Amino acid sequence: MIDSVPPTVKLVSMAAAVPEYKPFRPRSDLHGKYTPVYLIAVGGMSEIWACLHHRTGNLVAVKRLLPHSMAELAACKSGIYEEHALRTISHPNVLRFIEQGQDDGRLCFVTEMIPGINFDHYLSRRALSLEKFFDLAPQMLEGTAAIHAQSLVHGDLKPENMMLTQEPDGRLLLKILDFGTASLLTPKDLAKGRSIDPTDLLVTAEYVAPEILRGESPSVASDLYALGMSFYHCLAGRPAFEASQPREVLRAHLHDEPPDLRAKREDLPAYLCSWVMRFLDKDPARRPASALEAMKDISTMRRQQPEVRKMARRTGTRRIAVKS
Repeated sequence: MIDSVPPTVKLVSMAAAVPEYKPFRPRSDLHGKYTPVYLIAVGGMSEIWACLHHRTGNLVAVKRLLPHSMAELAACKSGIYEEHALRTISHPNVLRFIEQGQDDGRLCFVTEMIPGINFDHYLSRRALSLEKFFDLAPQMLEGTAAIHAQSLVHGDLKPENMMLTQEPDGRLLLKILDFGTASLLTPKDLAKGRSIDPTDLLVTAEYVAPEILRGESPSVASDLYALGMSFYHCLAGRPAFEASQPREVLRAHLHDEPPDLRAKREDLPAYLCSWVMRFLDKDPARRPASALEAMKDISTMRRQQPEVRKMARRTGTRRIAVKS
C-alpha cells in the first residue's frame, strides 16, 4: 500500500521563497571572483544565480544551497556526492563543473552557464517527433552512462533536470543537470547492483521507481526507470502517470501498468514502445542492464527508421564515446 512508503522518502517541492539579492560576502570563497547578475531558478533545496566571472568576463551558473533544514541535511551527504559527481564526470551530455566554494556558510557549486531551454519546458509544447526522439534519447543515455561509469547514480533523472542548447551546426545538445540527490556506489554495491543505504531521499512523483517507494536504495536500475519515464514523456507528450494528488501517482508506480504508448500515438513503431516499456518494468532485474546496453538497442532501432537514415546521410551521425 502507498501508506507504507518509508518516511525518509520525500517529494521534491519547487515551492520556495525567492531569495533576497545579495552579492557574495567578503569572507566568501567566491567573493572577488563572481558577481551575481540575475536569479535563474529557485527550488526546494537551492537557488541558482547567473554570475559574472571577473577574470574571464563570462557568465557562469552558481548553485547555492538554501539555508533551511532540508538543505542543511542534504549538505552533509548529498553535497559531498554532488561535488564528487561534478568533479569526476567530463562528458558533453553532463553539466561541466568549474569549482566549489562557500558563501555565508552555504555550499556553492560553480558550473558552466547553459544558454538554451529546460527540456521539461520544451516538452510542454510538444511530444517529440520520432526524428527528434532518436536524436535526443541517445544523448540522455550517453550522459547517464557517463554518470554510472563514475560509480554514481543520479537519483532524480527527469526532463526538468535536463537542458537543451544549440550547437554551432544547429543540432540540439542535451545536458543532464542537478546532482543534488546523487549517491556514490561502492565496489561492493556495484557488484550487487545496488547503491549505499540512503538516510534521506528526495523523489519526483512522476519519475520515481517503485522499489524506491518500497524502501530500497537508489541504484542504476532506478535511474533507468526514471529515464524510461522520461522517454515515455517525450513520446506521449505527458508523463505516464498523472493525478491531482501525488500520492495517487506514487500508488500507480507501485501497482499500475503505464498506458499503452501506441494508444496515444499511432505513428510509434511497436518495437520502440516495447523498448520503452522494458525500462518501466516493476522488477528492476527485468529492465535493461545498463545505459550502455540500451544505447546499443536504440542505435539498432535508429537505423531501422527511414526518416532517420535520410537525416544521417544528410548531416552525419554525431557519436560520443563513453568509457565502460
